[in-house]
Amino acid sequence: MKQRGKDGVYIMASLVLFMCLLAIFKLEWVQALDQSITDAMFNKRGDEFTALFVFMSTLGSWKVTGVIAIIICLYLLVKKQHHAAALLAIIYITSRVLNWFVKELVHRPRPTVEHLVAASSYSFPSGHAMNSMSFFGFILVLILYYQKKGIGRALSCVLLGVIIFLIGLSRIYVGVHFFTDVLAGFSLGFTLVTVFKILLKKKLSK
Repeated sequence: MKQRGKDGVYIMASLVLFMCLLAIFKLEWVQALDQSITDAMFNKRGDEFTALFVFMSTLGSWKVTGVIAIIICLYLLVKKQHHAAALLAIIYITSRVLNWFVKELVHRPRPTVEHLVAASSYSFPSGHAMNSMSFFGFILVLILYYQKKGIGRALSCVLLGVIIFLIGLSRIYVGVHFFTDVLAGFSLGFTLVTVFKILLKKKLSK
């Protein structure tokens, strides 16, 4: 019961953060902050960083995560974890549909700096940030529930956390998102992860 309460608090907190960002991103001081972070990242561009962040941005694309999702879902099905496989597939699709819907409602233009990768549609919230948080975040949840405690589980969780963070950061570096876009994407993605974690726990508790 206590954990359910915590999950509810996490959901509310992440939704409140998203709503606050949605309400303030057009304010002059917020746009100035966004632009200053974008400019700082632009000024840090160099070969040693560009290769890393373009790679991380590509890792967060649907072409790569789609293949990863199929492989993991097939693995879960072989292991007879049908519910986990279904939830992973659903959260993958739900995150992308929800992100597209919000972008179409908000209509925020992308930054005007040089884009190092191709980007279409609108900017708020970041699809890569939201989708990586929901997808890789739920994989992290599955690891916590299905993998035995040990150094392998700990390293896997740390690695997934670093991947999520770097994918979000990469979208600012490559010039296709503002800081608030990424933060909003993370907050919505975290909401989805927590909701689907609750659904997973309900099935496992039966």
